[in-house]
Amino acid sequence: MQDPRGDPDFGEPLEAYYAENGVGYLQASVVGEHGVIFVICGPTLVTVRYDASNSFEILGHKLCKSWGHTLEPDVIALRLVHTLVNRSARALGKVGKTLDEIAAAGPRR
Repeated sequence: MQDPRGDPDFGEPLEAYYAENGVGYLQASVVGEHGVIFVICGPTLVTVRYDASNSFEILGHKLCKSWGHTLEPDVIALRLVHTLVNRSARALGKVGKTLDEIAAAGPRR
């Protein structure tokens, strides 16, 4: 597996999902977050992250509130991706609003 922190070759897209020897790998690059790799092997989900992410904390708190429900690793991975995407959309929305405000203010002299 390629090191996601390495210098990517943007001419060749990375395989975002692949399976090898019964283990599934999903690599995600998300706006406002650092890259994350999801590894699913049987009943186990492992996430490989190089920096802390609020999205994982948020979902962890939600899962703790509904403790007692058994969730499969692919369901948890899907919920994590959903949380990451929602947080990224909010971050992009805030940036867009700020840019609109700057554009509406006009040029500075």
